Amino acid sequence: MDAHRVFSSWDGERPAVLATIVEVNGHSYRKPGACMLLGRGGWKRGSLSPGCLEADLEARAEALLDMGSPPPEPAWATVRYEMESPDDLLWGEAIGCGGTVTVLLERVEGELASCIRKAAAHDGETAVHLERVLGSAGRAIEYRLLEASSFSGGVENDGAGIYSFPIHARPRLIVFGAGADSLPVARLAEAAGFRLAVADWREELCTAERFPGAQLALGTADSIVRKLNVGPADYAFICSHQLQRDRAMLELLAPCPLRYIGILGSRRRVAALLDGLLPAAPVYAPVGLDIGADGPEEIAVSVVAELIAVRRLAAREEKPAARTPIRPRRSLVPLPRDREAGRLGAAGGEAGFACPIKPGRT
Repeated sequence: MDAHRVFSSWDGERPAVLATIVEVNGHSYRKPGACMLLGRGGWKRGSLSPGCLEADLEARAEALLDMGSPPPEPAWATVRYEMESPDDLLWGEAIGCGGTVTVLLERVEGELASCIRKAAAHDGETAVHLERVLGSAGRAIEYRLLEASSFSGGVENDGAGIYSFPIHARPRLIVFGAGADSLPVARLAEAAGFRLAVADWREELCTAERFPGAQLALGTADSIVRKLNVGPADYAFICSHQLQRDRAMLELLAPCPLRYIGILGSRRRVAALLDGLLPAAPVYAPVGLDIGADGPEEIAVSVVAELIAVRRLAAREEKPAARTPIRPRRSLVPLPRDREAGRLGAAGGEAGFACPIKPGRT
């Protein structure tokens, strides 16, 4: 669970403590900037480890919450977890993760609570940064929520008590086609941190019962694009199995520099769909990482894994993903007009669009 989802899970009133990894040496399950919320009675959202740290963090969080309001001293603390040796016993368990993790614990109140509420409401294309300035011992932390333009895009730690971590809004995945094979993709994508929009012309398929929590759009491709207000921060998955309708959607999406367009189908079908089109977005077709997937559930795993890889790349760059595929592909299928010109389209070049192709599924 990323920071935006953790923050969005807080109702704004529940007494809670924010636990954030601020420094890692060696191996760690989560990286700096990872966070979770802890409350009374075992309530928690997010995670910092496979479970080896949470029990101790819960006890420390309870202690911070027991300090009263307002607390007699600044309600924050840091704790350093040594897990470098498999022979060391930590609370009766041999952890042996091979690293050292420093966690900042902060009671959620005042400026921090305000920053969390604002960050949870942020749905822009770029991240905001939660900056903390730790004073000397016994002093409160200063908080600022800043636009990402002031930062390089990653975690910043100056080594002297100033921490800045990006908070990325949940990206939206637009699924065009509400058939049975879209259901596992929708479930996995939502669990992986995507907001869902499902679009189709079939009213009996595009329902809240089948896609709970998703934004729904019914109608033609033109009406769907207008209803959803498709923009450059969106990801699109084309999977309606109806050639003409998929083509109509692709024609409308082609001018928009989306972060990702994935197309379900064989290489021959993909070539027919993209014939003459030069999408501004990177196109992954046939969609999904090449894991030899078979059947809807396995294909969904490959699709969502690819979405995560593209999202991580875009998060590091803090701009729409480049047109160049994120990994080498086995082959490229030129569009018909490129064949006629005797040239293969290169990503981002004048020779036309290069459709990244992997061994296809029919």
